[in-house]
Parts: sequence; C-alpha cells; structure tokens
Amino acid sequence: MGVGLRRDIPDEEKELAKKAVNATLEKQEQRRIKKEKLNLRTSAEHISILDSESISQLAYQPSDKDNMAVYEEILEWVTNLFGNDIPHDIIVNTADILIQSIKEDELESDGFIEKRRESIEKDLGVIIEKSKFIALIKMIQNISDYHGTESNIDDSKAVTILANEDSDEDSAPQDEEMLLDEDEDEDEIPDDVEESEIPTKSQFTDINFFTNKEELLILNGNNDIGEKRKISDLPEETIGSEERKKLKIEEGEWRKEIINLDTLNFDQGSKLMTVTKVSLPEGSFKRVKPHYEEIHIPAPSKPTLDYDLIPISAFPKWTQNAFPSNETETLNAIQSKVFPAAFENDYNLLLCAPTGAGKTNVAILTILRSLSSFYNPNTKKLAIDKFKAVFIAPLKALVQEQVRELQRRLSYLGIKVAELTGDSRLTRQQINETHILVSTPEKWDVVTRKSEDTSFIQFVRLIIIDEIHLLHDERGPVIEAIVARTLWSNHLQTSPRIIGISATLPNYRDVGRFLRAPKEGIFYFDASFRPCPLTQQFCGITEQNSLKRLSAMNEACYDKVLETVSEGHQVIVFVHSRKETARTATWLKDRLHETDNIDKLRKSDAGSKEILKTESENIQDPNLKKLLTSGISIHHAGLSRNDRSLSEDLFADGLIQVLVSTATLAWGVNLPAHTVIIKGTEIYSPEKGTWQQLSPQDILQMLGRAGRPRYDTHGEGVIITNQTDVQYYLAVLNQQLPIESQFVSRLVDNLNAEVVSGSVRDIHNAVTWLSYTYLYIRMLESPILYKVEEYEKDTSLVNFREKIIHSALTILSSENLIVYDPISGAVEPTELGRIASYFYIKHSSIDEYNRDLSEHTSLIDVFRIFSMSDEFKYVSIRQEEKRELKELLERAPIPIKEEVEDPLGKINVLLQSYISKLKFEGFALNSDMIFIQQNAGRLLRAMYELCLKRGWSRSTKMLLNLCKSVDKRIWYTSSPLRQFSSCPMEVIKRAEASTLPWHDYLAFKTPAEVGRSIRSEKYGKLVYDLLRRFPQINLRCSIQPITPSLIRFDLELLPDWIWDRKIHGRGESFIIMLEDLDGNEMLYSDSVVITPELIGEEIMLDFSLQLTAAQQKKLPPNLYISVISENWMHCGNQIPVILETIHLPKKFPAPTQLLDVPLIPTSHLENDAFSSLFSFSSFNAIQSNVFDQIYNTDDNVLVSSVKGTGKTTLAEVALLNHWRQNKGRALYICPSQDQINKLSTNWSQKFSELGEGKVINKLGFDLTINLRAIAQSHVVLATPEQFNIVSRKWRQRKNIHRIELVIFDDLHEISHGTEGAVYEAIISRLLFMSAQLETSLRIIALSAPLANARDMSEWLGVNKINIFNFSPEVRNYPLEVHLQSFHGAEKTSFTTPMLKLAYETAFKRRFNDPSSIIYISSVEVLRSATEQIISLSNIDDWDMLNMSEGELSKYVEKISETRIKSLLLHGIGVIYEEMNVKDKKIIETLYAHGVLSFLLVTRQCYSCCPKSDLVTILGTQIFDGRSHRYVQYPVSELLEMVGSIKPKSKSTTAKVLILTDNNKKIYYKKFLSESMPTESFEYFYLHDLFLNEIGNKVLRNKQDCIDLITYSYFYRRIHANPSYYGVKDLSSVGISAYLTEIVENVVKDLVTSSFIEETETNEKDEVLTPLNGCLIASHNDISYHTLYLFSESLSSSSTLQDMLELLADATEFENIPIRRNDFNILMKLSSRLPLKFNGAKQDNSTSFKVFTLLQCYFSRTPIPIELKPDLQAVLRKAVRLVNAIIDILSGNGYLNATTAMDISQMLIQAVWDVDNPLRQIPHFDEDILEKCAKKKIETVYDIMALEDDEREEIMTMANEKLLDVAAFVNNYPNIALNYQIDTSESIHTGEMKKVNVQLTRDDEPESLTVESQEYPFEKLENWWLVLGEISTKDLLAIRKVSLSKETQTFELDFSIENPGQHNLTIWCVCDSYLDADKEVSFDIEVK
Repeated sequence: MGVGLRRDIPDEEKELAKKAVNATLEKQEQRRIKKEKLNLRTSAEHISILDSESISQLAYQPSDKDNMAVYEEILEWVTNLFGNDIPHDIIVNTADILIQSIKEDELESDGFIEKRRESIEKDLGVIIEKSKFIALIKMIQNISDYHGTESNIDDSKAVTILANEDSDEDSAPQDEEMLLDEDEDEDEIPDDVEESEIPTKSQFTDINFFTNKEELLILNGNNDIGEKRKISDLPEETIGSEERKKLKIEEGEWRKEIINLDTLNFDQGSKLMTVTKVSLPEGSFKRVKPHYEEIHIPAPSKPTLDYDLIPISAFPKWTQNAFPSNETETLNAIQSKVFPAAFENDYNLLLCAPTGAGKTNVAILTILRSLSSFYNPNTKKLAIDKFKAVFIAPLKALVQEQVRELQRRLSYLGIKVAELTGDSRLTRQQINETHILVSTPEKWDVVTRKSEDTSFIQFVRLIIIDEIHLLHDERGPVIEAIVARTLWSNHLQTSPRIIGISATLPNYRDVGRFLRAPKEGIFYFDASFRPCPLTQQFCGITEQNSLKRLSAMNEACYDKVLETVSEGHQVIVFVHSRKETARTATWLKDRLHETDNIDKLRKSDAGSKEILKTESENIQDPNLKKLLTSGISIHHAGLSRNDRSLSEDLFADGLIQVLVSTATLAWGVNLPAHTVIIKGTEIYSPEKGTWQQLSPQDILQMLGRAGRPRYDTHGEGVIITNQTDVQYYLAVLNQQLPIESQFVSRLVDNLNAEVVSGSVRDIHNAVTWLSYTYLYIRMLESPILYKVEEYEKDTSLVNFREKIIHSALTILSSENLIVYDPISGAVEPTELGRIASYFYIKHSSIDEYNRDLSEHTSLIDVFRIFSMSDEFKYVSIRQEEKRELKELLERAPIPIKEEVEDPLGKINVLLQSYISKLKFEGFALNSDMIFIQQNAGRLLRAMYELCLKRGWSRSTKMLLNLCKSVDKRIWYTSSPLRQFSSCPMEVIKRAEASTLPWHDYLAFKTPAEVGRSIRSEKYGKLVYDLLRRFPQINLRCSIQPITPSLIRFDLELLPDWIWDRKIHGRGESFIIMLEDLDGNEMLYSDSVVITPELIGEEIMLDFSLQLTAAQQKKLPPNLYISVISENWMHCGNQIPVILETIHLPKKFPAPTQLLDVPLIPTSHLENDAFSSLFSFSSFNAIQSNVFDQIYNTDDNVLVSSVKGTGKTTLAEVALLNHWRQNKGRALYICPSQDQINKLSTNWSQKFSELGEGKVINKLGFDLTINLRAIAQSHVVLATPEQFNIVSRKWRQRKNIHRIELVIFDDLHEISHGTEGAVYEAIISRLLFMSAQLETSLRIIALSAPLANARDMSEWLGVNKINIFNFSPEVRNYPLEVHLQSFHGAEKTSFTTPMLKLAYETAFKRRFNDPSSIIYISSVEVLRSATEQIISLSNIDDWDMLNMSEGELSKYVEKISETRIKSLLLHGIGVIYEEMNVKDKKIIETLYAHGVLSFLLVTRQCYSCCPKSDLVTILGTQIFDGRSHRYVQYPVSELLEMVGSIKPKSKSTTAKVLILTDNNKKIYYKKFLSESMPTESFEYFYLHDLFLNEIGNKVLRNKQDCIDLITYSYFYRRIHANPSYYGVKDLSSVGISAYLTEIVENVVKDLVTSSFIEETETNEKDEVLTPLNGCLIASHNDISYHTLYLFSESLSSSSTLQDMLELLADATEFENIPIRRNDFNILMKLSSRLPLKFNGAKQDNSTSFKVFTLLQCYFSRTPIPIELKPDLQAVLRKAVRLVNAIIDILSGNGYLNATTAMDISQMLIQAVWDVDNPLRQIPHFDEDILEKCAKKKIETVYDIMALEDDEREEIMTMANEKLLDVAAFVNNYPNIALNYQIDTSESIHTGEMKKVNVQLTRDDEPESLTVESQEYPFEKLENWWLVLGEISTKDLLAIRKVSLSKETQTFELDFSIENPGQHNLTIWCVCDSYLDADKEVSFDIEVK
C-alpha cells in the first residue's frame, strides 16, 4: 500500500513537528541507555518498601555496611519472634523500639536484664525466651553508630532502610542522575555521541522480519514486475524505526500531539477516592476508645415491595427444573423485578445488588432466555450445538463455584459447563463440546485476542460479567478490554448479549452506559435488599506506632468478639495469613482466660464439651488441637481436608463460637455467622512488592458471610483498620465510592492487542475503539478528573482520544510492536507485538527481551533477562529476608551475577528455587515466589517464541527446556523419570546416580532389563511401563530438489508410545526444526500435535527450503531435523539429512521473449468461414507470436503461458488448420471435466456449420458409448482417465489409429500425482503408437509457464523453434497480485482477519466495481464465511444486493437449495461442486449483471469461474483428515485460480488478493513470478502401466518395458533432475542400471501376485504372459493394489457386506478427501444404516467413509452438501470395481458372483437388493409405494399393466415427473429366457458341453441407455448369463452380453467334474435394473 505524502505544509510546522518528535524519541532513548548503564541494579521501582514518612520516625539507621549486617540480624530476630507474615513496617518499628530501649539502658547492670525482658514482653505482648533475649542484647551491643534519639543523624551517610514507595524513573530523575555521577567505574558517554553510535545488543530494528507485509506484484503485458509496496515507500530494510519516523516527518504532515500517558494514570489504583466526604445513614454514631475510634452504622430497613414475587410455576415448563422446588418456589424481590428484562427481552443488562441477593439466579434467567432461541416447542428439544455462553468471574474459586452451580442447575437440559482458566487447558474439541464456559477476565481476554483461533466465539450468544465493579480495580482494564472488544468486534455474526452483575455502586448509570444497556435494563438495589440486613462497625486504630497499632487491633478484635459471644452469637474473624489464624486465636483464648470470659466460648453442657474433647484427639494440626477444647477454632487452606471439614462442621453445629479464618472461608465455603470481624485490612501484594489494603471485592465477600437469613434479623460486620483508611471503607460499603476507569494504565498493551487481532487497522479505528471503553464514559462525565483538554470545544472528545491513541501508537512503534505511519494513520502488527499480545506481556517487557536476547544468549543471560521483566518492577528486598536469600543464592544451580541486595538477583534466585522445589520460611518471600512462578510460564514462552521466530536454534531449544523446567519443576540435568508422579523416589535417585544415557533406558525391551539397569528388580515392571509411556517419535526424511534453488523435504513421523489419558491428556505437542550444520540457525520450524488416534500411524509432513546463492553453488554436507516435545524433558529425536549425494538440477533456460510484432488479424486465416468463428478481429500478442507455427505448419508446438492468454483459441486455430487439409480425427485432452463440458458445448455450436458440420463429442465412463463416440466424431474431448481406458487396446481399434491431431491442454498437470501419471501414460502411449505404426501425429501442447519446457518439448518431439514458453509476467492485461500472510493461519482454512481483509477490499471498491469473487477451500467453510460477511456488511450498513428483492424474487423462486436462496437475498452467490446446474446458471447470470456483491467459489470450480476485476483466495490450505493436518494448495492449482481472473473491461486493472500463512508466503511468491517446474509421477504408476500393457500384449518382455519407459517424461527427467528420483549414479550405465532395477522389481511383484507369468522361449528369451488377474485389471481399469486386495480377500463365502467393505477398501478411493467434521457426520449417518462397519472406525478411514456413503446412497438417506462430490467420486469408480469383483469370483467358479451383480444393480438404481423394486422408478416416494401396496402392485410390470384411471389415481405428480416415470417404464427391460441343451449323448465328467440360451425382449429397444433417477452418469444396459449349481455354489459358465435386438442367442460352455445328478440353473442378470432378472433350472446326469 503506497502512502501519498502531502507537500503543502509550511516549513515552520515541519520543523516544530520534527523537533517535538525528536525530543520524545531522544528522551526515550536516553532513558533506555541509562537503564542499561545502571544494569537496573538500583532502579527505584524495584526497591520501594514502605512509606518514606516512616524514616523520620526511626530512632536508629545504620550508617555503614558492618552496622547494616548487625541491623539485619536484629530484623531477622524480630521476624522469628513475631512470624514472617507480619507487615514489614511492624518488623522495622519493633526492631527500632528494641534497639532504643536496650541502647538507652546499656550501662545498667546485668540484673536489670530480666526486668528489661519482662518490660519488653509486656510492651510487645509476646513471650521471649531468656536465651534469645540475651542473644538480642549481644547483637544490639554490637551496634557502634547509635547516637540516641536526640542526636542529629547525617542522612547523607545513612544506609537506606526504607525507600520511597512512590519513586520511579519519571518522578525522581535527580536520583538517576546522582547514581550516574556516583558510579565511577562506568565509562561516561559523551554528550556529542549520536544515537547510532551507542552500542546496543541485538535488536529487531528490521521491522520486515516481524511484519507480515503485503507483497504486491504488478504483472502486465510488458513483462514488468512492480516493486513491493509496503506501508511506506521508504527502504525499510536499511533504516531503523526512529530514522524512518524522521524521514516521514520531513516529507509529510505532523499535526498530532504526543502526551505523556503516565500523567493520565491514577497512581492510587483501586484506592482512588474521588469523593472527599462520605454521608452516613441516619442513626449512625461515633464512639471514641483509648486506642481506636468506632463508627456504627445501623442496618437498613426492609424495603416495601409494590410488585408480586414471580412463582417458578409461571415459567415455561422446560425451564422450571433449573430452579429446584426444594430450594425455592418463587423468585425473590430482586429477581422478580429484573425478570421481565432478563427473561423476556434480549437487551444488555446491568444489575447492582448487595452480596447474597440471588444474582446467580438472574444469570440463569438470562441463560435460559438465550437458550429459548434454540428450543423447539414441537419436539421439545434444544438444538444447542451452536450455542455458547460465557460467565466471567474474577477469581478461580468463584469460577469453580459457578461451574458446579451451573452444571447442577442446567445439566437436565444437556448443557455442559467447563472451567476455562490458566490452570485448565481445554482443547479445541472440548471447547466445541462445551456450552457454557466459566472463565476469569484475563483468560477470556487472552482467548478473544487470538482471532484466528477462536471460531467458537461466533456462537457466543451471552456474556455474563460477575463483579463488574472491579472496573475500579487494577484488573479493571481487562474487563474494559473485553467489553469494548465484544461491542465493537466487527467479525462476530451476532453481537452477544452482555449482562453485568455488580455490588451496589453510586455511578451505576455510567457502568450501564458502558455496557450499552438501555434505561430499562439498568437495575439498582441498595443495601436494604440484602437477605439479612447488615449493621456495620468501623474500628479505626488511632495509634501511629506500628507495634502499638498491632496491639490495638488485637484489643479491638477482643472487644468485638467478647461483645458478640456475650450475646450468644457466633463470630468469624478474618485474618490474612495462615500463621495469623493460630496467633490471633491463641491471643483471644489467652485474653479471655485472663479476663475470666473463657466460659462464654464454651457450651455449658457436658455433651458439647465431650464432643470437643473427642474430636480434638483426631486433629492433625497442633495449633487447632490446642484451641478446640476452648470453643475456638481456626480454618485455612494449609490444614488437612479433615481438619478443615471438622472446623466447618463444629461451627455449623454451634459447638464452636469463634472461628478465626483466612479468606478461603469467604470464597470457597458457604458458612455464615451472625458477626464477621475483619481484623486488619493489609495484605501482602507480591505484584506491588508491599503490603496493600484489602480490595472492596474481598471486603464485600467476607462481609457476605455476616448474618444467617433464616435465624438472624440482622448480621454484624466489623472492620478493624487504620484510622486513615476508615473513610475509604466507609465509602465502599455505603455505595459512595465512584467507580473510575483504570484503563490508561494498560492502554498501550490493550491497543497492541487490538492491532494484532486486526480490529484496529488505523488510528481512526483505534479512536472509535476507545469510545467503547469505560474510560471514555468517565472522561465525558468527569473531564477535569481525567485531565481532558479543551473538552468544552470537543464534546465527543475526538481530538483528545486521537492524542491518546497517537501517543500509545508512538510508544508501540518505538518498541517495534507495530508499524505505524503517523501521517496516514495506518497501523500493522509485528511478530513482536503479536507475541506480546498472545502471551499477555507488557510492552516494556517484550521490548526488553527484544533488545537483550540474541543467538548467543546463555542460560545465565536468560535468567537475568527474565528478571528484568516489567511485571516484576515492584519486587523489593527486605532486610529480614537477606539471610535466607543468601542461602538460596548458594544453592542456585545457575550462577547469578547480581548480589542478594539486587532485586534482579532475588527474582532470579526465587525462580531457580521454585524449579528446585526449595521451601521458604518467609511469608512474603513465599508470596513473591508464587507471583514470579505464576508469570514465569508465559514470560519464558514469549521469550521462546521470540527466539523461534528469529530462527535462533540454540536459544530456542534452551528456552524451551527452561519452559519445561518451570512447568515440571525439574532441571534438565535431572532424571526424566521425575516427570512421572508415580515413579518411586528410590528409582529416581538411582537413575540420577547412574551414567546410563536416557536413550538406553528407552531401548530396553523387557522389565527385567529395566530392573537390572536401576538395580531394583521389584520396580522393573513399574518403570518399564512408565518408559513405554514416555513419548517417542521415530523420524525418516527424504529430500528432492525442485529447482536449482529449492529443495523439498518429506518428513515421516511415527509416534511410538502407549497413550495414557491421565499422563498425556488429549494431545502432545511437538516442534519440528530444520537446523544448519552447526546448529546455530533454524532454517524452518513447524509444530505438530499428536493425538491418541495417531499413535502408530505414519504422519507425513512436507516443506521446502529456499537455498542461498552460496548453497546453490555448494550444498552443505548435511542439515539436521529435530523433533522436540513442548511438554516433556529429554523427549525428542534428531536425524541428519545428508546432502552430499544430492545433485541440484541445472538452471532452467530463459523464457521465450514476447516479440513486439503487429497483431495478426483473423483475416490471415484466409477463409471467411474460419474468420467468422471468432468474436474479435485480431489475435492478441501471444497468439500473434505463435500463429504461424500453429496455422501455417504441421509441426509439433508447445505453448506455455498463464491462464487467460488465449491458449484455447490457439487450439481452435490448430483444428482449423487440420480441417482445411482434410485430415483425420482430432483429439483434445484436458484433466478438467468442467473444461471438457464447457468446450464440448461451445465447439458443438461454433463448428456445427463449418463445412458439412463437425461432430464434437466428449467421452464418458461407459466404454461402449466412448468407442461409438470416437467412431462418429471429428473431434473427441476427453480427460486422461477416460481416454486411458479406450486407448489401451489401440492395436485392435482402428479409430484410435486415425487420430492425426492431439491437443494436450493443461499439460503441467502431469505433475499432479496419480492423475498426472495417467496423463503421462496416455501421451507416452500415443507417442509409442505413432512410432510403432509409423503414422503422422501432430501434437499441440498447451500449458502454464514451465521451468523445464526444454525437457517437455524434447519428449513431445517439439523443435526448439516451436517452443513458446512465456514468462508468468506476460499477460494480456495488467494484473495486481497481492500476496499477504497471516499469523496462525497454518491450522485453519482461513482466519477472521483474512476474511475481514477480503471484505474490506471489496467494500472500498464497491462503487467502482460492486462484485468480487472469493475462493474458499471447501463447502464445509462456506457457511462460516458467508455468515461473517453478512455480519460485517450489517456493521457497515452495506446493502450487498444490487437489485430490489421484488425483482430478485423471480430468480430466487427457481433456486432449489434453500440456503442459496437466503444468501442471494443478502447479495451473495455461491458456486460449488455438484451444485444444481440450473441454480449455477442463475447465480452466474445474476453475478454477470452486477446483482451480487460477492461470489464464493470452492477451489475445485476455478475453471468455470465468471469474470471479475477482484479475486480473493481466502486461505491456501485445506484440511486432510487422512493425515490429520492442513495441506497447502498445489502451486498449479493456485496459478489456475490466479489465471481465472479476467477484467470486465480493458480499461480496468484486475486485482488478486492471495491470503496465506507465513510458512508458504515465500514459496508461493516464487512461483507467482517464476515458471513452474514439472516432474513425473510415472514411477508410482508403473505397476498399473505394466499390467495394462502386458494385458493388451503391447509389452511382451522386460526389454519392451524399458523401451516403453524411454517414451515417457519420466525418462527425460531422471537425466535432468536425477536426485528427485533417487538416482545416484549419473552415468549412462548408472541410469540404465536404475531403469533395469525398476523393471525387475515391478515384474517380480506382478509375477509373485500371480497376475502375469514369466517364461523362457527356446531362444532363452523371457516372455511376459498375462494371467486372469492381469486381464481383469486391464479390462476394468483397476489398480494393481486393488486387484491384489480383491484376489486375496474374495472367497466363495463372501457376503454382500463383505463385498461392500472390500469395495470400500479399494485404493481408487484413497484420494477422496477426509474433512475435519466428516467422522462425526459419518458416525451419525451410520447409526441409521442397516449394515455396521466391521473395520476400524477411525476419523481418517477412507474405507469407513466410502462404506457409509454407499449405504446412504442405497437407502437414499440425505447427506450434507460437502459429501455429495465424494459420493459422486465413489459412484464413478464403483461400477467397474464391482465388475472386477464379479470377474474374480466367476474366474474362481464362485456362484456368489451373483451377489456382486446385485450390488451392480444397487449402484445404478440407488436401492437395496431387498427393497421394493418399485422404489427404483423415478419420483416413487413412500406415499405412492403405500398406494401401490394397497392395490397389490408389486413389480414394474404391474405398473405397465395399469389402466389410465388407476395410473392417475396412484401417480399424482406434475407432468415433468410423469415423463420421467414413463421414460423409465418404457425402457425397463422385459425379457424371456429359453435354453436348449443336447442331452442325446451322455455327459461325462470334465467334458465340455454347450447350452444355447435364447433371450427375447418384448420389443426391440430404441436405446440401451439406462434410466436412473439417482445414478449421475450415462450407462448402457448389459446382462450376465450365468450357469451354476446352487447346491454346490459352483459357477460353471458366465458371459456378459448386450441385448440390442428383439431376439438373441448365446452359447455357454461348461463342464462338470463330479459325476451324478445335478440341478443346474441359468440366470440372466441385468447389471442396471432390479427385478428384471430371469432364471430357469434343469437337471442333467453326469457320468
């Protein structure tokens, strides 16, 4: 896409713009350089610990390293005293108190120590052992720089203990400069150094590597190829992104201002309070206590309802079971109010209600509403295959809870619910089978970002977002991104309904607007609707000292607990760590003892006390055991399951009054209490590296447990927090905290995700996208708060949004995540941006990886780079954890450069410790490790993906191993047995101590061998079984040179292990790499997923390698192919690919130059009749270049040019030259049946009046009809397959001899597999025939441009001067070919971004050219593509139908397919295989007249495609179910599609858009601009070729076989490209030996199979003689493999089912496609069919498919459209295969050959042999058959005998149908069978005897053409005469005859081997009609 640059911008503006951008970019570069120079060791964002105010409160700060070491020991002592889960500020303040207290009294006597210990114990509220206290005193005494509280501390010399929490690089630039000045060891960078001079690590400055750029080739008649056009016309390969921006500014306009997005962000995050005053409800009061203040808020009054509650019985019956009657009989107040909106409407909805108000039921109402669209009230069934709903919950615990609840409530409807989170990996199949997905926001965000892999999203009808008030939280941007993407996604067929569920919040209308909910869809219910009203108490601790604050919290907690238990209520106390539960519970117990209130916790009755005492004895946890008998318990996830259950049960039974718990009780267990106390609101946040306040979500969830609706009139909620935080929680719980947007904080990353998904393609898209966010809603409402500029003038904030977006795009562009042109606003994603989006990585992190990773990166570097991730920027070092970190550092297996004080070192060592499974003491340290581990997987995978895309082989494998190490928590050096959880540790340790390599373990064949290797016989069997389950893949690879610069690799993978679902799940993923000789560079990579059904199956993969210039001169000795598991350590295989023996073909000759000659007028034909045949006056340029050789000579000519250049006209010119010389028969061969049909019609019309009229006929599939057509025709048109059958007996068929002109069209198709081999075979046969008969045969060869045209010409006998091999660039009209690749398109037919681009391209051209063609892979994807196009057009309000519906109706009513009718109304037409001919013509007519905007054509129909100026090839691959992978279109097929484009006028330029995947882009690009190489497939056809030629006595010995090969193209190519065919010796002797070996092997196979016989003559020459099998194969045209299968499998006991299954196994059907969904469809069909398949029902089984399709055909069961071409392909070959079965059975004397004859009848008439014979009559449906049964009409002959009135009564149908019935009945044969045998003489055993059979028809037939409503091919009626003996099942004689006369007599020769009386039967069996057979029996005696 070229970019037009404006030139009218004033120089001043240019200069200002340039300075502004340069300043921004320079600032970013300076920050980057500083960051690298500092090595991030002192980054302020990494060391923030506590608020800086605390520093001034400390009495002591160490001033040097020695005192710092002592100080850290003291901190560690305090940590051990209190526990490592105490906030850091408490630890620091406690240590300060101890230092100050002891230092001040340091001179006191030793006797005073005990008093001091007691004093400190009292102050701290803890017990201190004497020995520990003495150790503390000694440590404090070692402090040498203590100056006391009154002295002035020199802060400049103090070592920092507490850093500023808010400091970062932007807010404290002075610190950065200071640190730079202090770092004297670093070399300073002079100010005058340019940016380009600063050395940096490897960066992806080459944007082209990351961008899937659109490649544009302009092809025209002048042989010019336009240069590539990209988003910029600048040479991007040579300049970096910054320089490119500068250049653009100099040339274009820059008016967009860059703003600092950080200034728009709220630093407070979720603690943001935009209200300064909180209004409390009436009745609230305040109470002041010594250490804290209380605020009491009364419970609200119950609301008065003015509406009735809705009973469940009022629901539709099918929905009522979702509300179990034992749980509820009516909806509650909230649900009843919302019911009309939720269940009776489809608009979006927002529900704000208190916790516990029954919001889940509202969600179920909306689900049922969505399901109602799929409910059929007549059948009372749900058609839910295409239904999906998504429930988004913020926490995994809630997700799991909702999964259980929704599954419980909706399972009766067949609804499947599944969890979709980071921990639950669902396969595509599992997702497709699931109806409701319950996910976290982050997971759903990731899923919907990948637009190419989310086809199931199209079926999402409902999205429910729970806890949507989290918009205010740091996770809010995720919800905003999801909603915005859903609302704005223009690729969704229907926009899903969005339901928002929230707690009560003040600005709910803003949230409603954000969800696009109408006014009637917004519901707000205040706290009065809570099931159990809640009184609130807020205890604000007024103590400033951290330690005293902790003590005050304990006191407040005690007070509130005592108040509650004194009133006889239970209380739950929530604390925030596991250790704190026991600590608080113990403190409360002790305090209650001290105050003599402990009895208030205990039940007074003896029974309760005994229960507690008994249960305590079974408890495992020691703390719980001590507490339980006192009536107090604890609960947290660290307890055993039994202990937790016991605590829950005892509390629920009232035996426990106080339960101290962590938040797990709030989220996972529904256990209410009258009072809930939240003790403290600080929790440790590893993400922020500090202690933070509880979120509103946590508070609400905990208080949700307060109050028992059935027992309490109200509940009590108590929050104990700091006085400074009271106002915040007051606002939260009293609905006065406005929900603000945090979207700016993640704007850059979210914008990148939209660019990658294709939703944002330019800045205007992005500005629109931003309007769908909550940020936009809030900016409109509070512009000042959000710092909106000039909002008075810009009411819709378009300019401000554009500034924000432009600033974000600039950041992304500077980091190479996108390519952004600020002038045009165009945006394109890069691979870097895609990796960041898919792996949920911050843009700054991926930029870090981009700059620091390289091909030389070591494992040490990887850990360090990982530690520098922006995700860990808040990870900090606390003094009390340094000792533990040092210990961990010493145990780290990978060296760490950083010191323990460096946050990078901490991150590094924690990740290594996680892999090593080390356990930590520190609570915060443990939390940090969990946080790092949670992020490690995706961050390392992103780094791996980055190296993989870059082609760094070693780095890729190293990172993959590290990813697996993190996933499995084992090091690469560990034994792979550690990956099996069931493997005993004893075995693992022995294996690790052994020196035996791992591959030797895998090679063991018996358990005994394994037992000896591990020195443990008892575990031998166990380990052996595990080893058999270890994934192993065997590899084989072959290579073939395609061109001098291209090599193809054919890779065979064989998975070989025992699949265990528990171990391997549903699939195992492997990566395949092609590496260079040194293993440094990755030349190719791909991935493959092994599924259970592929175990033991060969998996074929192929790919090509483009050789460099150096490699073309000299190939490397070898390359390496590796296959590596993505999940298993030490799981992979590598093989060398030897290139030393490979000989590249020579460079191809240059193409023929198109001469600039005058266009030849048609008058040069010198015949007015000839000239009048053409609609033009002059031939085009190509035709004019070739005209003389075609028309004025009789030489052989080869014309190779692209499609659409008039080659068919040249064929016509050749025919005219042929006829003007009055020569013989002409033959036209083309592989395309569509082309044959088209030309047959066209030429019949064109040449019908030429001379005396030319007879033009095409061949079919009936041999007799074909022979008759050849005899009657001047020109015969045929496919290679059709002509192959008729030309085999060319020696006997004189009409074949008379062929004097052959036109071979699409000659390049000889490279197309088996079909190409047949094409080559008939050409070789004609050349051989001409040489043998010494006749003159002219050849006109027409082809696409050929790279090796010289070889082709030599084969065909074309002189050099008659070779016209034009370049692909030579065309009659200019053509733009746009080739664009897409990420993720390798595993699908097309992706959504592909379709969007195809649509948008057509949309932009709609006014100039309203019609475009889109090629799709198959009918299977037709529905998805059309639905998405319709959806996109609805968004753009584009009426794609260019005709009124009224005018269109007259066309639509003629269409037979309902689906096509509906598409036409939308302006879309379709063309596919086996489409109704009339439907197709109507669509072509409508398209030609511009009525339709889109015409979707399946790839097989390119030859009959109408003209269009715009053609899009939507994806270049199709799924091959046989190999379970997507395979690419052949190059020839793609070129045919490109060639099918034709501009509608000469003034227009045609455009082709080829949309493919990344791996094939270069490959296709090569052959779009270069000629196509052709190779021979004759090698794979030699068995069939020799069978046919030996059977027809053309080949009589092995030398004849070799001679025949010399007439083949194969013979030419083994000389030109020997390595392609495996020829190693290039000498003439070597090639001769190669051919001899081939012939010997083929003949040996034929002899071994008993198909031919090899004998020696008297001259000792070997003669090849055909046997019966050879003759059968030649006559019936069946393959060698099929013949062998039939011969080995058929027997006298073979039944009809056996024969059908054998027929389905024929290799002739191996090319029938297996699509992705075929297996499921076939399984459903087979369940309704009479015969069950005995073979393996595998999803890649062609046999099962053919067997099922045949049964559907016989049963006339409807099949999907996509299966109809497959059925036709089966029927085309089935009849001759059945004939072969009959011949084999009869040849063996088996009477069950008559069963196979029944199958022949079944094939022609599409009925079962046991069906009513009337069913074969056209249009006889069940109603007519029922009428016939009532009138006892049983046969066709009965129909013939009907009177007119009876016939009219039975056959009530249209006249057209009656004509069909009449044709069938009139042609239905009625014969009489008579026989005559001479019995006058005795018949002896073994003696040949004749029986004369006379067959008489009731009338001589006018035609023998069979009438069949279902059989799609023309066929002649034939009969079998069979003589057999039923008792012995012997077939004595058989003959196939044609009854073309009224009476005919035939002889049958037979003999009988056994003497005695024999009852013989003569059958006359028709091969086409049921119930027309006749039989007669007679007895003879044999002596």
